[in-house]
Amino acid sequence: MYCKKCGTENEDDYKFCQQCGYPLKKIKKNRTVTRVLLLAAIVCVGAGGVFLRFSSIPKIWIAKVREQRQIAYDKESGLTYVKNELLIQIDKNCKQEEIEACFKKYNGKIVESLPEIQTYRVQFKGCDYEKLCEIQEAMQKETVVVHTGLNLAFELTPYYYPNDERWKNSWDEIPDGENWGLEMIGADEAWDCRDDMQEVTVGIIDNMFEENHEDLHFDGEILANRYEKFNSHGTHVSGIIGADFDNAKGICGVMPKVKLVAVSITGMEQYYKKTTSYAFQNALTQLICQKNAKVVNISMGVQNLGFCASRGNQSAIAQLKYLNDELENCLSIIEKVGYEFIICQASGNSNSLSEDSSYKYVRADAGDADYGYIPYNDENKKEWKKYKNLKERLEWGNVDAKYDIFSGIETKKIKERILVVGALEKTGEQEYVVTDYTQGGERVDIVAPGDDIYSTVREKPYYRSLSGSSMASPYVAGVAGLIFSIHPEYSGKKVAHILKKTATDTYQYRDTDKYGNRTFNAVNAGNAVSKTVLMERKKAYREVIENAEAKYGTYSLTQLQNVSYAKGVCYLELRDINQDHKEKLLVVYNQGNVDAFGKPTVDSYRYQLWTYEKGKAIELETDGLYYSNGGWPSICWTEYDGHTYLVTNYQNVNSAWFHGYGLDGTFGVQDEMISEYAGRNFVNYINGSQVESEEWRQEYQRRMEKSSSVNLFYSGGDMVYDKVKKVKEYLETAEY
Repeated sequence: MYCKKCGTENEDDYKFCQQCGYPLKKIKKNRTVTRVLLLAAIVCVGAGGVFLRFSSIPKIWIAKVREQRQIAYDKESGLTYVKNELLIQIDKNCKQEEIEACFKKYNGKIVESLPEIQTYRVQFKGCDYEKLCEIQEAMQKETVVVHTGLNLAFELTPYYYPNDERWKNSWDEIPDGENWGLEMIGADEAWDCRDDMQEVTVGIIDNMFEENHEDLHFDGEILANRYEKFNSHGTHVSGIIGADFDNAKGICGVMPKVKLVAVSITGMEQYYKKTTSYAFQNALTQLICQKNAKVVNISMGVQNLGFCASRGNQSAIAQLKYLNDELENCLSIIEKVGYEFIICQASGNSNSLSEDSSYKYVRADAGDADYGYIPYNDENKKEWKKYKNLKERLEWGNVDAKYDIFSGIETKKIKERILVVGALEKTGEQEYVVTDYTQGGERVDIVAPGDDIYSTVREKPYYRSLSGSSMASPYVAGVAGLIFSIHPEYSGKKVAHILKKTATDTYQYRDTDKYGNRTFNAVNAGNAVSKTVLMERKKAYREVIENAEAKYGTYSLTQLQNVSYAKGVCYLELRDINQDHKEKLLVVYNQGNVDAFGKPTVDSYRYQLWTYEKGKAIELETDGLYYSNGGWPSICWTEYDGHTYLVTNYQNVNSAWFHGYGLDGTFGVQDEMISEYAGRNFVNYINGSQVESEEWRQEYQRRMEKSSSVNLFYSGGDMVYDKVKKVKEYLETAEY
């Protein structure tokens, strides 16, 4: 039933409107009856007859008529816009009285404003297109005005296909089941680094959202969240990104730690079935500026305009160019203020050349359609049914993804923060192709699972599968959020670069003869996150080495020939330890302390052992001493009883003790077997020359084969120099 106050459609058993709370009374939507009543009202009023209660006519119908009259189309420019309105950006240093005086000069009235981007929505009286352009041109010369533009109007389309199936929730090496999308992008590999992650805000622009879903939690109020019966698009997209993690319910999203914020762009529609460029600017400022969203996902688009523009219709191309320029200007202001962001946009679903394509269009005669084509559906039937040669006029497929809301933006600093995402489908065991419906072209940056994706919905049983590029885009948005969760200081440009560079697997359309043989790279969460952590670990370890060298000095190759006596950082090694899969850094240095005979003292040689956690290099707790009175500096990694230890000589050369530091938290464990025979110099004892029994020698040999060891005196300077050189080169190497 429809609300008499706001016109929102509600389910039949609701007593109050889900949008405005107004008490509901059942009113059937009957177009024939409505038209008869309206005609009767006109006749009666015209004849001075009986008064007809207009409240019996659904207000939503009257509102649609009124709203449509506020939209205009200019044939010459090809623009569809809101009558009598301009969007005006003001210099940020202007005072409010200066702004109001400027608008008053042209009889303009402020309707709304977006302070974050200094933009006002201003209304003027009785202006046709030419008059609006005159005002726009004049105002552009005002010193307080930075930019002016029309408030464009356009229709949005969700990019998805429905497809119901049951949840299997199995995690396999070979992606399968309803969670195949998460498996395919390597989400579980990325989650291994979740301890290094922090909460990140991700924004979603969509139709409506189910705020009371058991598996979704939105932060704060959803802007303009208008109720729409059986519409689960925004809820489904939200679940892919951030369904609650580890809550023993339903599913989980890509991001373990996420704050979801959302805007219902259809709820912001002020005109029947059309949104505006102002609404999108409002949504962007709400999400990025007010709620600090690092990532924004948009799985909707201007499907009809994109089709017409792909057919070369100049009016459609002009409308999209104008829209792209306005949104580019908005995002440029946001970027200049200092907000970092990345936008993920679905590529669209109108590309299929199949006869059963869901998106077909009728080529119209001149003057019959603003943009040259009429959508071939029941809603527009009265416009296309007059054509006798209908089959000859039908066209579909071959739509370029560059013709859309954000994908047409060309300014480099904004374009490099926008990713256009196509959809993959699973065709067999570890076999995937780009879906036929995915809109192509060079503007598609990356692809992700988009077919038969299981996620949250608002109707029972509250989870089901949908398909489309709408479902692919939130996978990429989620992985972008994972990168930001590890390093929130990254720029949107850097995150987009990482996503593209770590997307190493390539896929094509199934039928390359029809759709071309271009390859598309698929997002890989495991690669993106692990490479991000690796790069930052390298950076942190470089700082450790630089600090050590600044304090103790560095060696030249000549000095390293006599490393036992030379002051400085004399040995570096990186080692991956099996227990926690975290690369450790070992730094050995000589403080240069000598005794009366010029030999290093007991406290001169020391070492540091570092690990990397949560963006920082952390020194592990050890005694740091590895050289003893009269002995030679010796150190090694060794495995013992299922654990990995860093072993150093503990007292002096004649002592039978080495000390082992467990690298899985078992610090202070002593390996008596190794220490009994390796306490003097384990490198030279490998041959067992001083081992008393063959059994002990073989056991010692077995353990040493699993070890990485260095004796800084006997191993010689060249070997140490080479290891130092390799470690430094590795830490300087960029991964992408």
